[in-house]
Amino acid sequence: MRDFEKIRRAMRFATAAHKGQLDDSGIDYYEAHLFPVFEAVSCLNGETDVLCAALLHDTIEDTDTTYKDLAVAFGQRVADLVMEVTHEGEKDEYGRYFPRLKTADGITIKLCDRASNISRMEPWNEKRRQHYLDKTKFWKDGSDRPCKECGMTEEEHKDNKWVGKPGHCSGFVQNASLEVEDE
Repeated sequence: MRDFEKIRRAMRFATAAHKGQLDDSGIDYYEAHLFPVFEAVSCLNGETDVLCAALLHDTIEDTDTTYKDLAVAFGQRVADLVMEVTHEGEKDEYGRYFPRLKTADGITIKLCDRASNISRMEPWNEKRRQHYLDKTKFWKDGSDRPCKECGMTEEEHKDNKWVGKPGHCSGFVQNASLEVEDE
């Protein structure tokens, strides 16, 4: 059973914690991002603590809110979920790290967070968009498979000045070919 008063408290807390914060389009952060994440999570999981954590998911990262503040106000489960989706360490060429992201509830919140961010990429430059998409993608697209002719990956082909030259393969050759049947 949902505890609507606890959810309302999380809404008020998130609104106050992110007061004055705008997204990249200049829209109130709660309205542009936090509430849409909450709505997406609510379609997948109706548990009160998970919904509260969805609303509060950026408070430790982006505000002065601490784990202890959340634990006191909403309980350890909510604080643990927010901590689980909070990045750790400095950003590097791969992005940020989420070493605590392990539970189905935490991953659900993080996937909805990523989907919301992807839906709001319009003001970003192309490099930032592509970087975010690359670090969000968790499936393989086959570009790491070796070429049948030379064994190099597709990425290695792009960087190799000898590809297509005499004595080298003709370019990236996919391992899986499509068979076309005559009709």
